[in-house]
Amino acid sequence: MLLVGSLLALISGMLNAAAAGLEKREGMRTATARTGLRLLAALARRPLWLLAMGLNAVAWVGEAA
Repeated sequence: MLLVGSLLALISGMLNAAAAGLEKREGMRTATARTGLRLLAALARRPLWLLAMGLNAVAWVGEAA
């Protein structure tokens, strides 16, 4: 059980790091003048940002497990 928990923690950490990198990369390309829902709408049209959100979701499930 310790091995499974350790592997889940390691994988979750890697997924969170990858997601953070993708979010930063995509966020920097987005116009910084946008705020609130306009910024969210602009980011939601970017496939890499959506991938980052998916990675975050999978990492969260791994952390919860």
